Amino acid sequence: MGNIIAKDPDFWCSSEDPGPERHNEDWMMRVSDSKFLSELSIPGTHATMSYAYDGKVTGLFVSCQSWLLCIQLNMGIRFLDIRCQATRDDMLLNHGGYYLCKLTDTLTGCVNFLQTHPSECVILRIAQENSNLEGLDFRDALKPFLEKFSSHIFKKRSMPTLGEARGKMIILADYDIEDNDDMMKYGNMTHGKIIICENH
Repeated sequence: MGNIIAKDPDFWCSSEDPGPERHNEDWMMRVSDSKFLSELSIPGTHATMSYAYDGKVTGLFVSCQSWLLCIQLNMGIRFLDIRCQATRDDMLLNHGGYYLCKLTDTLTGCVNFLQTHPSECVILRIAQENSNLEGLDFRDALKPFLEKFSSHIFKKRSMPTLGEARGKMIILADYDIEDNDDMMKYGNMTHGKIIICENH
């Protein structure tokens, strides 16, 4: 993302699109198909969808992002931090217990981007937050929502090459899954050489 130069100190605090001259929406096009995703430095955002919260006071503590999802993707973000609350009939995104949006809307936004930019892939770390389903119950509640987007999701437990991942969403499950589930488990794959930052 070296083509982004912030001369204006307000650049990083603005919700406005910086404009096409600063977009980096097709940067993966310049990377070889043979590269594994684990070989790339993937830019990502913390609590990706937290721009959607509009609380007047608590927004200062809940909102971590100011750019819409489409702007984040256009700017080159490819790792999304998705925190889901399972309700009786929906899967809601929230941060710190505050409602942001629906998971379906987020996945639709990713698919729309990938259909326009098929050289790219989007990695989604999905975790349970503000609901307390145990064991495989969260996986089972989430499953029908992911199945709606099945043709756009990479289905393999092994690390994909970029060539395999192009045009797809890669789900990293930060919740309990079974050995035969066709997705990767989120976690430290570096055998203790790198420590994952604590979630907060």
